[in-house]
Amino acid sequence: MPVNKQNKYFYLLIVLAIMFMLLNTHSPAEAKSNQPDTSGGFVDPAIGGAGWVYEAKGKRDPFITLVTPDGRIIEPPKPKERTEGPPRLEGLMYDAKGISYVVMDGEVFRAGEMVGDYQLIRIDSNKVIMQKADQVFEVELTPP
Repeated sequence: MPVNKQNKYFYLLIVLAIMFMLLNTHSPAEAKSNQPDTSGGFVDPAIGGAGWVYEAKGKRDPFITLVTPDGRIIEPPKPKERTEGPPRLEGLMYDAKGISYVVMDGEVFRAGEMVGDYQLIRIDSNKVIMQKADQVFEVELTPP
């Protein structure tokens, strides 16, 4: 059946209206709920901005297998014991305009968090400033 010029415009108008409705289905509030939360997790968009944040700290790495190919169960690795003195700085991701992260004793931290008995005060491009009681420590990143 031949499509005349008038029917062609009608179908084009229907397609454009459907596309417009699909593009406007998400409100700005829903778009913000998928953004990273300042506490290090992501807000679950299914429950909106109710404030639930997933915290992975202290939980096992889901990419480490617990069963061998032949069916034996492997015990998950034990957490490292803390040594005396300031924690060892293993790596850092520095962002002058945003949130910086450090890896200390195998765990990821950001400024303001506690690393054992030490509080992580500031993260610089090659060192961190930490405080324990009234003492302030600088821990520099050293090459391996």
